[in-house]
This record gives sequence, structure tokens and C-alpha cells, in this order.
Amino acid sequence: MKTTSDKNLSSYYERFIEEFEKIRPLSPQEKARLKHLAEEGPFMDLRSDWAFKHIMADTDILKKLLNDILPVSIDEVTPLPNEVDRFFAGDKDVTMDVLCKSADESRQFIVEIQRSKEAWFTERMLYYGASMFHSQIKAGDNYDILCPVFVICFMDFELPHGDDRAIYRYALRETSTGERYPVLSRPEDDILMINLCELPRLQKRPESLNPEEKWLYILKNMHNFAEKPQDIDETFDRVFELSRLSGLQDKEKFQYFRDMLSDFQKKNIGTAYYNDGLKAGMERGRAEGRAENAHDIARKMLSAGSDPAFIKEMTGVDLS
Repeated sequence: MKTTSDKNLSSYYERFIEEFEKIRPLSPQEKARLKHLAEEGPFMDLRSDWAFKHIMADTDILKKLLNDILPVSIDEVTPLPNEVDRFFAGDKDVTMDVLCKSADESRQFIVEIQRSKEAWFTERMLYYGASMFHSQIKAGDNYDILCPVFVICFMDFELPHGDDRAIYRYALRETSTGERYPVLSRPEDDILMINLCELPRLQKRPESLNPEEKWLYILKNMHNFAEKPQDIDETFDRVFELSRLSGLQDKEKFQYFRDMLSDFQKKNIGTAYYNDGLKAGMERGRAEGRAENAHDIARKMLSAGSDPAFIKEMTGVDLS
């Protein structure tokens, strides 16, 4: 028996099917996929931008994540606007998923969720981190107020590496000794650290996970859980509580489902465009091949003494 919440989600599903089909028709399989998304499972898919930001708006959850993932200790965090001011008028806009700082303003943190692989992704993470430095200093400030920036990105895809781990950490270090880049005002921290957390690489069993790996396990699998797994301790209870679809207001359900369908649209429309382009390229190649073959035959017929009018009639190639 469907609850009122189920019926609301079904209505959102119907509305978004109509919206999607203004772009292109959906197959029965695609509609079934979206119906499953709308009606099944008690928890949101935390790989969705909206769902991820929703749970990270809770500062206790955000603080726990930072303490579990990073090699630092944070007592309190203060959210910041996720759009960074541009230094020059022509600078590229920077809008992050989650941006915050420690309460004592000694560190800044960027937390991202990235569902699909895209061109220049690692360059974008570097740009995000670097952009935080120019935003820390105003005219007349000394450079000693610069504070370390930590970037954490949870990725639902893999990058090529020399080994197989779930988390890769990059920082400014001396290449021979590993010594931190010497920032005298913050000697205890790397001035910039980028943490790439690749969800598909996590293959360990739940009972063997450490705290940072539990985050990857939860983000990767939340939408598949019927209840909180026994091997996930009570410190994650708030994450599961905020991830329940039944706990969302109708407007929030609408926002979540719109975001999920947007991801679905991007993936499928992108695939469709690729396939259409591939098909068009193959057709063009075949046409060009047929034309080149006709010219070869025409040249051979001309060399054999055939009449140009006869050649045109047989091959379509005008040699006059």
C-alpha cells in the first residue's frame, strides 16, 4: 500500500516524464528506471548534488566528515557562501558544492560530489583550491594571514593511478624529502591539500571499514540500503536520518527528484548525441568511400578508352 509520500513522489515522476519527453521520447526501460527512482527505497541517492548539499548543511555532519577524512582536528565549522568573489572582472566564476571554514578561521574547506567524469576535472579541483587564496587577502593585508585550504571530492568514477586505493591525497611537498612547502605562519599544515575519494575503488567488506572508508561506503550505497547497516556505528545516525525521503518536505522532494532527473538527462542526452554523431560520421565515411570508389572506377574506365559520357552514365562521375 502506497503512502501519501509515495503518491507525491509518483506525481513528481509523472511531471518529470512529461518534461523529459519534450526533449526526446523515453523508452519503456528508461521510464521504468525513473519510476524505480521515484518510488523505491527509503533513502536518497547521496551522489546527487542536491542530496549531498542537503545533508552537509548540517554542521555536525560536515564537521564529522572533515575530521574523519582529513589529517587535522576541527572543533567547529562555519559555512561560507559557495560562490567565490572574482579577483578581476574577466575571472572564471567559481561555484562549489560546500564551502566552509574552521571557527577559528585557521583553515578553509571545499567539499564536492562529482557523479560523472568530465574533461579537465582535476584541473578544476586545483583551480577551486587555488581560488581560495586570493579570496583570503584584501588590500593592505599581510601574507601571513593566508590559511591552509583542503579540497575533498567524492567521485563516482576512477582516475588512472599507479596503485589501487580509495583515497588519493595531493599536497605541495619537496620532491626529495617530502618536506611541506614552508609557510611559516602555518607550519603544522600543508598549505593546499586535494583529496580525491574514488567511490568505485572501495571494495572492502563493511565490517573492515575505517571511519573515512565508511563515508565512501555510505555515499556509494545509501540509495540501496533498506535500513542502516549493522556495521555502521551510531555516529552516522544523523546522516541516515537526514537522508530519508520520508523526512523531506514536498518542496524538498521536488528539488531532489529534479536534480536526479537532471543527472539522468545529462547522461542520456549526452549518450544520444554521441551515438547520433557516431552514426552520422559512419554514414559520411561510407558515402565518402562510395564516392572515392566511383572515381577510381571512372579513372580506370577512362584509361581503358571508354567514352566519358558512358563513364558518367555508369558511375555518376563527370570527367568532361
